[in-house]
Amino acid sequence: MIKTNKVKLEIHYDHIIRDYDLYKIQPIQTGDKDEEKCVMKRSLEKLDQLSPVLAVLYRYKGPVYLIFEKGRVCLEDLQSHINQYDKGAFVETLDINDPLSITPTELSQLLINMLPNMEFSQKFNNISGRYFSFNQKSFKKDCILAYHISLIESETSKQECMVYMEGESYHRLSKVLEHNERYRNDILKLPRYYKSSEGYVLRRCLTPLNTDQCFVRRSVYRRQREDFVNSLDIHDIQGFENSKCGMLHQFYIDVDLHLNDYVQLHPIDLNNEQMANTYSDFLSQDYIRNLYNEIGVHLIDCVNNNSSKKMIELIVSKLKDRGIDNIHHGKGKQFNIALIHNQKYCKTNNIPDQHVSDLNFQHITYETCIARDNTVDISDNIMDRILMELLIKRDIANRSISIYHWNWDKPVEYVTRESKRCGNKKITKYFLLSVFPDGSMDYYKIEDDTSELYQRYESVFTNYKSSVYEPELLISTPNHQVLISNSKMMVLPDLKELDFRLNAYRKDKEISKSKLTRLLNSFVETNEEYREEIERILKSLNKNTYQYQEVARRVTKAGNPPLMNLATSLGRKFVKHCRDTSRIVLNPCLKSDVVKVFQHIYILKDEEDLNKLYYYVGKKEPMKFTLVNACHIRRITVLEGALDDDFKKFIFDQLSVNFIRNNDYTVVPFLRKYIEEFKRLNKDS
Repeated sequence: MIKTNKVKLEIHYDHIIRDYDLYKIQPIQTGDKDEEKCVMKRSLEKLDQLSPVLAVLYRYKGPVYLIFEKGRVCLEDLQSHINQYDKGAFVETLDINDPLSITPTELSQLLINMLPNMEFSQKFNNISGRYFSFNQKSFKKDCILAYHISLIESETSKQECMVYMEGESYHRLSKVLEHNERYRNDILKLPRYYKSSEGYVLRRCLTPLNTDQCFVRRSVYRRQREDFVNSLDIHDIQGFENSKCGMLHQFYIDVDLHLNDYVQLHPIDLNNEQMANTYSDFLSQDYIRNLYNEIGVHLIDCVNNNSSKKMIELIVSKLKDRGIDNIHHGKGKQFNIALIHNQKYCKTNNIPDQHVSDLNFQHITYETCIARDNTVDISDNIMDRILMELLIKRDIANRSISIYHWNWDKPVEYVTRESKRCGNKKITKYFLLSVFPDGSMDYYKIEDDTSELYQRYESVFTNYKSSVYEPELLISTPNHQVLISNSKMMVLPDLKELDFRLNAYRKDKEISKSKLTRLLNSFVETNEEYREEIERILKSLNKNTYQYQEVARRVTKAGNPPLMNLATSLGRKFVKHCRDTSRIVLNPCLKSDVVKVFQHIYILKDEEDLNKLYYYVGKKEPMKFTLVNACHIRRITVLEGALDDDFKKFIFDQLSVNFIRNNDYTVVPFLRKYIEEFKRLNKDS
């Protein structure tokens, strides 16, 4: 079973009607959408002068939903209050039993937006229309990193939705104006927020505040994005609480604690059909080694200091470890690896950018190879990536695939889409890569929006885009056409189990001599092969000086030796024995248990629609667990033909080619990488 962020909604309508009054505000239809939007804004601006509204939910170009405590505000009072400031909107009681009036997902989101009001005794007007989660790193001097939690309606059932979390950056208005004076008028029109006295409630400003007191939402630039939590990095319980997974876990707890009488979220698990083969058609390392030895590798030191010389020596050593001996210094015709400074260094020191856009060059930055302790370090992943990137550039120069055994006997087209906004106009381009039976390639850019080909692709990518799915790659060949779409449905670890293990395993956890002795004796009854080792451990426990001891992986600085090395086969089996028989957790064991589904490529079936298939790509090698985009579930939609076994194998084999940046996975067929390289080298991006 695969755990996801998809949930089934159980709503108790009678309880909601019993405890709350719900209203819907709509503008009077005039045909002027901009004016109708202004009417809605003016209608809500003075709500702080009425009874506190517990939550608001805005619908794009639609109505606004409000929820009040029962009996606090009647329909007539609310309409009269709004009419004082604008008579262009009308209020009606919301019929929550009518799905045409409000969907189950919308109603659940409205209730969830109430959560800040339910956690504090003092009620306040929450008209942000959103629910935010925060961690210990959210509040900085001039910036708030907020995590917006929303429910996204499923396409298959009105009673199902996805719980989705997205990071947003809110900056102090005075600082934003200080650095963006030319856009002052536009910035001053943005909705303003302020941090409440409770500290972790972000309120929409209803009354005017000066620019130093409030915050506005801005795009998340690279520097701020680094502060956001994108992954689950297990160090301790606080690390879990600060992670996205930890905040999602707390969200489920809060909903259960405060809203259980009104709405319940039941997580939906998915069955995986099979695991796809990996590396079946990927060329061997022998091919790569022989090709580099035949042509030769050329190393260029553009930095030229003592550390860079050590880096070049380390690159030579790593190349030789891979069986590559044909190594030269200085520029060559092919396979040049240049050691350069990064763009930040060049800009700071006012020197020309050392990056060269050339099919025969691959760069490694000097700053990347300096470890935190200022020692020289080049990881194996970086070296493998450089070697593979050079092969890809060679393929592009030759317009023929060499790194993969191409075995499809008909031409195949791969199409991606790119949209950019220039002023008020949105410009969309399509990029097409044709691969022929002999592995040769053609690349095209399609930007004439009047052409038949453009219109055909526009129809596919537009019609299959939704709030849940984003088309990524169209694959076409005679008799087959499929569309791969990313989704907001994700694979998650078992959050409850993670929380339990991390709480059970802390640095201050100790185990008594008597309990440990009892556990070891019970373990040896079913694991006779460890008897001698366990007897030695028991002898050390019988010393009078031992009473309690911390369970540790390694010797502590204080010199207190660990009970045993949990990395040994005895340690792993003993930890499992304690957990299974006594619910005693000596070690989180995250890799082996909680996240065991995060390996290889998993294929998920849609029982209701055989023309749709789902998959996700996890780690192929044991490594520290992180929750990254690779664990988003993607959908394959069959547009023409059928997803027969041969074509399915053709697609999933291409998911197994492990060369894109991270050596452990790719998430769509690797031909997208070729399209991106063609775009970059042809300056089409």
